[in-house]
Amino acid sequence: LRSEGWLITDDVEKDRGGNVDHFVAGPTGAFAIETKSGRHRAADRNQAIANAVWAKEKFGQRWVTAILCVGTDPPEVPQRHGYAWVVGENDLVSFLRHPPRL
Repeated sequence: LRSEGWLITDDVEKDRGGNVDHFVAGPTGAFAIETKSGRHRAADRNQAIANAVWAKEKFGQRWVTAILCVGTDPPEVPQRHGYAWVVGENDLVSFLRHPPRL
């Protein structure tokens, strides 16, 4: 994605502790990506949402989409859970290039 002009920032330290695993911005929008090697849990989705809210303010974006990218037992297709999307690692780049319309 970098070669296509996307901004990718990894391991962004938050002001009050913690981090955003990946902040990605490109022609289809801005995304805060929380990565987990295991299965997804509600707490992980909530962390992704909190990171998106923080990144929206930090990077002056109009909207930042929260993504939880999981390595174990990913959904067959990206799934929306409230304000967060859960995607498998093999679907992440495709999702960023072509996110679903809400």
